[in-house]
Amino acid sequence: MGSLSIPPLAELRKRRSAKWRTFPDDVLPLPVAEMDFPLAEPVAKVLHEAVDRSDTGSHLLAAARVALNAGHRYGPSGHGFARLNFGCAPQTLTEALTRIAAVC
Repeated sequence: MGSLSIPPLAELRKRRSAKWRTFPDDVLPLPVAEMDFPLAEPVAKVLHEAVDRSDTGSHLLAAARVALNAGHRYGPSGHGFARLNFGCAPQTLTEALTRIAAVC
C-alpha cells in the first residue's frame, strides 16, 4: 500500500464540514474520513472532464447508472462542480468511478 498524503491539520481546520467546525482547536475530531484526503488525480480528472462538458446529469445516469448532483445545489461555491456522494463502501465507489470513466 502506498503512502497517503495527509493535509496539515491547519489546512483541515479550514474545511467547512461540521466535523471541523463543531469542536474547539484543542480537540482533534475523529475518525478521519476519506474526505479528509485529496481526491485521487485520475478520479478528479474524470469528474472535471464531465463537469467541463456539463455532462453530470441524465447522460451519466442513463449511460453509467451513476447519479451525481449539481454542485450549485449546495451553495454558490459549488458552481461549476458536480457532487458525488462517496460515503459508501470502497467497492461501490470504485464501481461508480469505473462506470463514469467508461462513458466519459
